[in-house]
Amino acid sequence: MRDARLQPIDLAGAMDRFDGDLPFFLEVLREFLVLSPARFRSIEEAVERGDGAQLRTITHNLRGSAGNLGADALSARVLAIENMDLGAANREAGRHLEQLRFELARIEAFVGEITGEAI
Repeated sequence: MRDARLQPIDLAGAMDRFDGDLPFFLEVLREFLVLSPARFRSIEEAVERGDGAQLRTITHNLRGSAGNLGADALSARVLAIENMDLGAANREAGRHLEQLRFELARIEAFVGEITGEAI
């Protein structure tokens, strides 16, 4: 396995939070991966509507979920959106959503690497 500092998931930290239960962690992580594209669309829609409150709610929840799973890079990218004013989010939404999708793909590859299964 590659250098842990370069991984999209802090597996050691996640295992601490999940009491070392790798199967349960992977179950929760897979559910996160299934739900994330819809959350990304919700971010995009909130930006398009100019709904700053909804944008903050979605990003805050997504950031918390990612953080609990040890997806620190994804969590940091979501925080960047959460902290933006709506005008900046509107101008930069495409770039940020592309970065979120990139991080999600890294997480999917990581899960495939540790389980030997395609996601």
